Amino acid sequence: MSKTIEIKEKLLSDLEAMRLQNESAAASLTKKAQITDYEQYAYTDGNGIKVWSDAIQKAIEENEILIFPASDEPYYIERSIIVPSNRYIKVEGNTTIRQKEGVTLLMLRNANTLDGTHAPIDKSNPDRNITVEGGIWEECRSERAGYGKSGKYDEERSFYGVTTCMFFDNIEGLTLKNLTFRHCGGFAIQSGDTKNAVIERIEFKQCYADGVHLTGNNENILVQNIYGYVGDDLVALNAYDWKDSSVNFGPSRNIFVRNIELSPDSPLKCMRLLPGIYTFDNGEKIDCSLSNVVVSGTKGIQTFKLYLQTAAYNIDEEHEPGEVSSCEAFFFENMEIPLRYPIDFFNAYYRESHPVKGAFGAFEIGTNIGLLSLENINLTVDKQKYPMAFLCSVGPKTARQEGAIREVFNPDISCVVEEVRLKDITINGQKRDNIDDYLYEVDFTSFGGGTGTIKKITYDN
Repeated sequence: MSKTIEIKEKLLSDLEAMRLQNESAAASLTKKAQITDYEQYAYTDGNGIKVWSDAIQKAIEENEILIFPASDEPYYIERSIIVPSNRYIKVEGNTTIRQKEGVTLLMLRNANTLDGTHAPIDKSNPDRNITVEGGIWEECRSERAGYGKSGKYDEERSFYGVTTCMFFDNIEGLTLKNLTFRHCGGFAIQSGDTKNAVIERIEFKQCYADGVHLTGNNENILVQNIYGYVGDDLVALNAYDWKDSSVNFGPSRNIFVRNIELSPDSPLKCMRLLPGIYTFDNGEKIDCSLSNVVVSGTKGIQTFKLYLQTAAYNIDEEHEPGEVSSCEAFFFENMEIPLRYPIDFFNAYYRESHPVKGAFGAFEIGTNIGLLSLENINLTVDKQKYPMAFLCSVGPKTARQEGAIREVFNPDISCVVEEVRLKDITINGQKRDNIDDYLYEVDFTSFGGGTGTIKKITYDN
């Protein structure tokens, strides 16, 4: 058995064992109530809307299991629901938990959340054993609201990088399943500093930012059967991120993402995997690497972005602190990838196939990686229209905006992939034994930028 198969099979076996452990912990909970048992704590507002926030909060504080019976009428909430350890929330049928119009706070989070923006968090007291199952979780948005405009942690936005419907961090043992999200103005699910999590059978309907947004310090994560319409990444693995998008920074490992399907009318057909080196307030640095990551079985996604990207910056200024990460192993498999156009279509370099600055790919790599494995990949691409399109592009990117005074990417970086392993690669309907011409090393040294290097290419045919 090859090393790559061993790594994948052990990872999946470990994650299945973790899932059973989560289910066992959830099954040990006993004290149960229905939300209708607490109806006296709900109230009817001046518009005739029954608001359940206080009833839900009291019920979840007093019981381990909270059931929402199937209902044609939504359960309205006007503030965040705080969930302590050892809790199981189950919403039956097509019942909706709906945010009242105008509310700018997130809908649900765990209790012992900590902000890791300025320094690593103290992990000695995590929440444990939380499950949320079923229901339609609906915000009141019709478009992306913008960072800090919806899904806030509190009115003061004290966790600056939280903009989401559900937020979980500093937690061990999390299960989210059979959930539908509608009209989320920010991320639907945001989670970091999380260990042993299962996120499965999730649907997004008219959500306007990321669906599943996983940030730093995540370990043992199974994400599967995810589908629907989002305005940004269906699933994002952002161990490093911008300060308005995360409060958790650090290495993430042992992550299996499979069977994710992006709605054809979603505007951005990519998946971001964002490693990098983050600098805390005291100058201490942490490598926000991604290691032992498997992405298997995707539909509707044409580009996988795996590179450092700091926030856009003026070219006469330094970009925010951020350096290239060093990652271990990535496995991408069982994918139909229609690379119809450059995902960064806004920039002429890519649209017009600039011979130096215009390379793009189904896999865009801008980080140091020990092993990049691509298996059973079916790529379709028009090389006549886009001669600088590749299966895999390794190295820096560049794109200038606003009269060429702002840079979107980081053309100064350099990165090395130690080994690219290839198996069962089909390009435009033809199975290829050799695709060296579809692996591209970017070289920006002609204008003072960085380079990408592939040290070894291995074919397992």
